[in-house]
Amino acid sequence: MTTVAPRRAIDSPVFWALLFGGAALLSIYVVAPKYAVRQARVERMAEARRQAWLRGGAHVQIPKDVPQTELDNSSYDPAGRQLQRPLGPLVIFIAGALFLLALAWSMFGGSCCSSRASSTAISTPTPAPAETLKAGAP
Repeated sequence: MTTVAPRRAIDSPVFWALLFGGAALLSIYVVAPKYAVRQARVERMAEARRQAWLRGGAHVQIPKDVPQTELDNSSYDPAGRQLQRPLGPLVIFIAGALFLLALAWSMFGGSCCSSRASSTAISTPTPAPAETLKAGAP
């Protein structure tokens, strides 16, 4: 006789991926304003160091891996420009991954992404008929 064990949503790794992915999106949403302010300040400081070096400041050191074309751009205006490292691509990636996981989970009923094998049936041994045991017994 075969009995099917009931599936619970919390047994699926997809459930946990969706839960933690949603928490990551919520965290990014909460932290984004602080990140934007901090990142803008970091970029302004980097631009100030670059401008000081271009003006001939002896104590400012520019890394050797900075391209010369970037240093020659003296008409560079950082005011009103977007951040060089925004959070948008990260949000898009996480949201897309969560969407695809949720879509796969809903289409396949959770069976495509379960940590268990595809057959979750628990098989119990069937007792042998009495005639078989008597005939084969020594």
